[in-house]
Amino acid sequence: MLVGHRTPAIMVLGSVAAGEAFPEGSAIILEPERGGAGVLGILMLAPPVGTGFHTC
Repeated sequence: MLVGHRTPAIMVLGSVAAGEAFPEGSAIILEPERGGAGVLGILMLAPPVGTGFHTC
């Protein structure tokens, strides 16, 4: 399962997806399990060179 918004992920996973663990603009990959879900990974695209908030 792929979730691209922080709020639903935090509602399901709690502190595992809160704070800097699941940054804005990323997607979290979940594996459904009995009684919840497990985190398989977090995907975040790197910004193109010379663009973005910090012009990195």
